[in-house]
Amino acid sequence: MSNKKINRLKIVILSVIIIALLFSILFWYSHRNIYSLKTFEEMGIHQIEITNDENQTLIFIAKIADDVDEQEAGFQYINQTTIENTIILFIFKSDIYGDFHMQSATKTYSPNEEFRYAIEARADFFKDNKISANNSSLIIGSLP
Repeated sequence: MSNKKINRLKIVILSVIIIALLFSILFWYSHRNIYSLKTFEEMGIHQIEITNDENQTLIFIAKIADDVDEQEAGFQYINQTTIENTIILFIFKSDIYGDFHMQSATKTYSPNEEFRYAIEARADFFKDNKISANNSSLIIGSLP
């Protein structure tokens, strides 16, 4: 076989490998997307109460993420309208010390203290409702 034919064969084989790799990545990404959406839809819904910075008790309907799959899903791959109208309360099995970061968020939250609960909500949710980490509290008796 001539060198030209061998080089063409190498190019064809390399092209097939690259295409197969791209399809594998697309399949993995779309499967993860569908899994996250399904997990988000299956999260329980519960009424929660928060005392804000002005000592007002606020009532919200929240999706509850209390297992690892739900916590990993969060708002991943969820449309903006749903994010604007939904909050997620993360309930961890035990206290956590460290950063809280969602994959689609650009900011990592570092409370510098242990926490068992975290809320994921639209931008300005906390500001609009006068909720801060230092002066507000989740009313534990309102949890599922």
